[in-house]
Amino acid sequence: MDIVFCADRRMLAALHVAACSVMESLGKEADDPVIHVFSADLSERDADRLRRSLDLSGRSFSLKFHLVDGARFSGFPALQASFATYLRLVVAEVLDVYRFLYLDADILCRTDLLPLYHSDLNAHPIGLVPEAPIHGSADPDVARLLGDRAAGHYFNAGVMLVDAESWRCQDLTRRCLEFVGEHQPRYHDQSALNYVLHGDIQILPAHYNCRTNARENWSALAPPRSGQGHLLHFVDFPKPWSPMGHWVHPMGKIWWEFYRKINHGAQFGVPHPSDGNSRFRGFDSNYRKLLKDRLLFGGYSAGLFRNIKGID
Repeated sequence: MDIVFCADRRMLAALHVAACSVMESLGKEADDPVIHVFSADLSERDADRLRRSLDLSGRSFSLKFHLVDGARFSGFPALQASFATYLRLVVAEVLDVYRFLYLDADILCRTDLLPLYHSDLNAHPIGLVPEAPIHGSADPDVARLLGDRAAGHYFNAGVMLVDAESWRCQDLTRRCLEFVGEHQPRYHDQSALNYVLHGDIQILPAHYNCRTNARENWSALAPPRSGQGHLLHFVDFPKPWSPMGHWVHPMGKIWWEFYRKINHGAQFGVPHPSDGNSRFRGFDSNYRKLLKDRLLFGGYSAGLFRNIKGID
């Protein structure tokens, strides 16, 4: 079972939480997983720290770090001053495996991923969870570029089940990187994947990419379930580890509880979230929206509100 993360130094704490939560949630039937970390700036010391955290799971695993030359993405639009998002496009070139499961570092896993890993891709090179109708997504560039072909789903790329052999046969790394270089998309490699693979994506069950900022997911996130049975994805900004994120983000408390658990168990070997990225972007519209959602989510969880827009 090959599981892939891509991260830079600013996402180290998130990487620890994501990888450890995956290990903790794996069922006994799962073989010893191989955790791959792709990065352009992480070190052997970072690998040792992550290995100490993963040891807390009490199960066997392999950890492999893969350094990628970030110059390959020179000239591409950056995501929060980072090019790490593009690393997932080169994984199939590097790993000699028949399939792998890619996960963003801003996740918290509360479900066994073994059934997902063995899902049937039905001859498609990739499986993704839909985010919105393609004409109703936050990424209008894909629909515009597809033109008359624009129909169906727009997919979130934070969780990807990849048939690596099919990916290589279709030369998808080159095609996606060329798309980014030519169009400079606002949604980076996610735009490239949705355009290049349009019509050739297997739909994955929604609980394997449960976006915590989507109100339609609140019924699964509210106590007593608190995301149990789901892979939680902290899309957008601020994250639970951003300044004030612990209080502002509806699921911030759960993320911090898991962080403190592995941090204490690893004798403070896990870097603090502020070590790599303490920059405060101001109390902008993203904070105002999340604060509003935090208050609504609290009322919804307490049974005070039921008639909230976006909740079925």
